[in-house]
Amino acid sequence: MKYIALLEPDNDLIIKGITCITSLQELYTSVWLNECTELEITKPFAKKYFTYQGLIAFVRSTAALFPNMTLHIDDTLYKDMDDTVRNLMRYETPQEMSYALTKSPERTMQVIHELCKYYFETQVDSTVASNKLATFLMQITSLQQTIHEKDKTLYEMTNKYNETYAALHALGSRLNFQYEKTIDVEALFHLRDNQFIKILYLKEITRVHYTDTMLYYLGEIIKTLYGEPIRTVIIGPYYSYKNSAMYPAFKEHWNLTYKDVYDADIYMAGFQPKVMTDILQNANHIHFLVVLDRSGCNAPFIDGSNVETVYTVSDLKDAEGIDPSHLISYSPDTLNIPYIENFEGNTTEEKIKKYSTMPVIRTLIDMLEKR
Repeated sequence: MKYIALLEPDNDLIIKGITCITSLQELYTSVWLNECTELEITKPFAKKYFTYQGLIAFVRSTAALFPNMTLHIDDTLYKDMDDTVRNLMRYETPQEMSYALTKSPERTMQVIHELCKYYFETQVDSTVASNKLATFLMQITSLQQTIHEKDKTLYEMTNKYNETYAALHALGSRLNFQYEKTIDVEALFHLRDNQFIKILYLKEITRVHYTDTMLYYLGEIIKTLYGEPIRTVIIGPYYSYKNSAMYPAFKEHWNLTYKDVYDADIYMAGFQPKVMTDILQNANHIHFLVVLDRSGCNAPFIDGSNVETVYTVSDLKDAEGIDPSHLISYSPDTLNIPYIENFEGNTTEEKIKKYSTMPVIRTLIDMLEKR
């Protein structure tokens, strides 16, 4: 249906089935009616109810909200601001500018005001951007300094480790020679005897996403299958005491009770031979132990006939020579932990169900069940 905005109703138009609009309220009401498919705004109506800029805003918003509506406006009254700006750019003499101001004074002045406003807004934006850039540059400089300090610390720690490692081997050699012993220095931090039915040892070479979550739900699934708890020990790097905050349900190795040693899940800041030896005695006769080794050391600390070792790598180049069936990575050729969309939106039961169907969980359970 066609609507026409004019100052007074026109009977001829009404007879033709055209609806007449005579007020601004009627205009906005008609625009929102579904049956309005064509709208014409006459020059007298527009001059009475709109400024030039107001008319531009009305046309643009109407076109955006109702793209199927046909809108007619006198071309001498309405002209897009972009067109006016292009005309102003073509003017080369004061006479041409004077002619534009004489022909369309309201429109031309409105565009000039808008351009001035845009200029100052751009100046403000530019100042804000410059301040942000300066802040970012300062942050980059600070981060570069932090990286430099960390690199220096890493270099010093590496040298200290190498010196300590060499001193340990020298001490072992001296003791073996002086007392005619056969001390294996490497075995001082390597445990073999344990009283568990099965140990699943995850050795992290490089980090793989969702490993912690996978181990949590592996434990929940084991509890459901066997009706008993499964112990978990996480070995972090040495001096990583703050990392224990990521595992609030775990007991810290430096703050253990005797009971904790027997049955609690434990976080170690670095491998603790004495604590681990006590854990491996398994005084509570729990069937399974899971160890997540994030210490950064080269070799696993525990081995034995009942120990299944699985490695995590983010890049298969870091896992040369390792059986793919004992690798967790992002590659489909190895075990992998798939992303679950909207995981946190699931209930606990749904999360357990989703993890219980994963091939990686099935494989790890098979390793624990293998005698």
